[in-house]
Amino acid sequence: MTVDNCTFENGSYGMEIYGGDVEISSSTWDNYNQYVIYTYSQDVGTPLVVTDVEMTNVGGDAIYCSNGEIEIDGLNIDTGTGVEISYIYTQDGVETGSFSYNYYDDMLYTYACQVYASNVQVSNSPDQPMTIYMPQVLDENGDVLSRSVELYSVYVSDSGGEGSSSSGAVHVNFSGASLPELYAQDIQVTPPSQGFHFRDGTALPFPSLHLPPISSF
Repeated sequence: MTVDNCTFENGSYGMEIYGGDVEISSSTWDNYNQYVIYTYSQDVGTPLVVTDVEMTNVGGDAIYCSNGEIEIDGLNIDTGTGVEISYIYTQDGVETGSFSYNYYDDMLYTYACQVYASNVQVSNSPDQPMTIYMPQVLDENGDVLSRSVELYSVYVSDSGGEGSSSSGAVHVNFSGASLPELYAQDIQVTPPSQGFHFRDGTALPFPSLHLPPISSF
């Protein structure tokens, strides 16, 4: 399936993708509450492909990947507004009250996903702009799967004020007994105090890691 040159405005949730060969390109989203692109169980080797996509005024979890593979080349996320949750109470078909609240969440979050991301810009995100969590992943035979994370030309600005003080603007966390493959080049964070956080919970060295100095842009 291909989604190309589309415009989406004023929504709650966006696209939910469960496996399959899917490419999203040259499209925009504006004023969405959460999960603009949500992908789950995407087979490694058949990634969800996202190219030249823009998102503005998104509550949180603009892109969420769980247990699969995602390939991004060209993504601009600007202005996180916080996720709004609302409840309306009724009795016998008549509204008797309402309750709503806001919370902040990551703009780009992946869990147990192989990730390739290049030419990514995240601006004005209240919470963490980018969080990549890679636990140990096993196949159906119980063998450890090797999954990599590649980040190239990732630019983050004016973000993270509502997020965890222990996490960086670009946060990558490996855990388990698997040896990760991590490639990172041309990562820029402004202000630099937000920084990077690369955590290796395996107590093993990264086999491939390149980080240039933090810089402004």
